[in-house]
Amino acid sequence: KDLFHSINVSWDNHEGEGYVTFQQWDGKKWNVVSDWIAPDWALLRPIIEKSAEAYAAEKGIKLRTADDANAVTTN
Repeated sequence: KDLFHSINVSWDNHEGEGYVTFQQWDGKKWNVVSDWIAPDWALLRPIIEKSAEAYAAEKGIKLRTADDANAVTTN
């Protein structure tokens, strides 16, 4: 129970909302020790994009767009 926050993904957002919570082991069970915490997307998103672009360049992968995905799903 309460292991995951709701996850809704889209083409633009494969991570969901990214909420996390912290748990602590007391020797017998895990206890939730924080509220759900939202990520700082203004900080994280540029890092994710840069990493994805570098990986694609290194592996010779063409970056796709939402239009590419729509072309596949509508044909």
